[in-house]
Amino acid sequence: MRAPNLWALACTMVMLASAEKVSAQAGRLETAVDSGLVIRLTRGEQMVRGRLLERMVPAADRALVCKYPGPPCIDPISPNQLATLSLADWDHLDVQVGNRAKKGAVLGGIVGALLGIGGASLARGFCERTCPSEGEVLFKGVVIGGLFSAGVGAVIGSGFPRFERRF
Repeated sequence: MRAPNLWALACTMVMLASAEKVSAQAGRLETAVDSGLVIRLTRGEQMVRGRLLERMVPAADRALVCKYPGPPCIDPISPNQLATLSLADWDHLDVQVGNRAKKGAVLGGIVGALLGIGGASLARGFCERTCPSEGEVLFKGVVIGGLFSAGVGAVIGSGFPRFERRF
């Protein structure tokens, strides 16, 4: 039996590897992205954000965006507001899918509950006559501090967008 030709095997491996890279570059976007959504394209340390003006399908090779943040793209549209971006030039495409209000509320609630416990315990320490029980003081501190700080955390977290990677 003859041994396989190493050159033929090496050439076959190179062709298979390059075919996968070409197909990955041609159709990197797996699902369509609707117009009107905010996208973020990154390449190394460089980042561009914009609101899509037309729907992107998996076969798309470019994105027409209105630069974001900035003035809205309504009639009349100035040319410096628009950008046509070639997707092949970028490493990643992210789509904004919400904000971080929930995470802010959770973190704010935890911090507020801890501060509420401390503040309520301190206030109870200054009580001289009929004082509430320690459990009641701790419960009120947790509830009041936690709810107030959760609201503040949600408001702060809503200012931070959450992105989902598409490629």
